[in-house]
Amino acid sequence: MIETLYIAAAIGSILGLFFSVFAGIQAWRASKAASAARDAVLIRSLSDELQLACTRGEQLVDFLKHYRYSEAYLRVDELTWSLSELPYRRSRHLLMTHKNTLLTSRQQLMTINEAIDKNSKTKEKIDDEQILKVARKVTMRMREILGEIRSHIENGEPQ
Repeated sequence: MIETLYIAAAIGSILGLFFSVFAGIQAWRASKAASAARDAVLIRSLSDELQLACTRGEQLVDFLKHYRYSEAYLRVDELTWSLSELPYRRSRHLLMTHKNTLLTSRQQLMTINEAIDKNSKTKEKIDDEQILKVARKVTMRMREILGEIRSHIENGEPQ
């Protein structure tokens, strides 16, 4: 009778160990899946933020084409702020080249901002063609980055 009890206890211990290992493996897999889901949401969020920045860039180009400098000034400020924050806040999900491109674009937007600001204060002539060209370049670069990120999302590739 006691031997049977010892055997049953040993079997119970072995089964308990087995189920503990099994539960640990399941928890580890669930943790990896949750982490992957969080990263996917963050990358989609990055895509949405870049989409908004691209739309603002296109509006900036339109305002500059029609010499609407007060509206262009607001868009330049919004874009500059976005491109100041985005590369650092989302750096984990951006390639270094994308981060550098966004920071370079921010610097170029700051030159547009300075030109418009100088014009509003001193009525100094703005080189319309040059700032329009820079605004188009910045917007095009943001669209390229957005396209690459969306391509990774659609193909299920990690970024």
